[in-house]
Amino acid sequence: MIVTRSHLPRRTFLRGLGATLALPLLDGMVPALTALQRTAAKRAPRLAVFYLPNGMNMAKWTPGSSGSGFELSPILEPLAPYRDRLLVLSGMCSKEADAVPGEGGGDHSRGQAAFLTGVHAKKTQGADIRAGISMDQIAARSLGRETELASLELALEANDLVGGCEVGLACAYSGTIAWQVPLGDGPRDHPALAGLDLPPLGQRGRASPLLTKTLLFLPEGSKDMIAVPEGGGGRKFRAFDKATGDVLWTIELPAGATGAPMTYLAGGRQYIVVPIGERDHEGELVALALPQ
Repeated sequence: MIVTRSHLPRRTFLRGLGATLALPLLDGMVPALTALQRTAAKRAPRLAVFYLPNGMNMAKWTPGSSGSGFELSPILEPLAPYRDRLLVLSGMCSKEADAVPGEGGGDHSRGQAAFLTGVHAKKTQGADIRAGISMDQIAARSLGRETELASLELALEANDLVGGCEVGLACAYSGTIAWQVPLGDGPRDHPALAGLDLPPLGQRGRASPLLTKTLLFLPEGSKDMIAVPEGGGGRKFRAFDKATGDVLWTIELPAGATGAPMTYLAGGRQYIVVPIGERDHEGELVALALPQ
């Protein structure tokens, strides 16, 4: 007997077993007589990136020849069953991970910061760290439309974000692989930037987010908050598409935000409330809502 458009959820199956394990997708878990693209069996594109901080024995890693008939190296030999779907790319050394003349040490931090960004890390131990958007986050803008989570990062590396960890480079460089979109327009008045059509460069500050099912709301943070460097902070308040990082909406608040936005429902209407304040602007709450 076949019951159309009915299926057995994997979680229900596991609860019945009273066990916690990784269960493969079984035929009974796919709704019968339903198009595959409308079921849990629909294939979603995936991208996985692995960073190995201890380096590699390249002589045992790189194949000795190019072309489709290359011989697998000892390290790549376990991938033999997937050879017909395997590409090995060489000659991809990132020059941006090297020190510029006079910069000195810091190879580990520079290498980690440049790994997915292709950008030379600014040498600093302060809050003005700078790298580019990492390629995994660019991919997540597209792939995230088809997956439950746009991006997932797992690490065994230290996640220190404050202070210096290596020869004048901030700990954030050695503790960060994924770099996301900058928040804020950033400085525009430097002579070297004159006439350049630049994307947002990022605004230094203490931003506190509000996350909903599809959106990320993020103010730039008040310039007068503790630990905000001179020239940091701002009054812009933005809504980002959580899956892509695209800016969907921007307003300018009367003053910079002093805390995280909050949301509540009142009278059947959804509100977002932002606490704001500066030295010359008394603290208050700003409530925002869509037009009725």
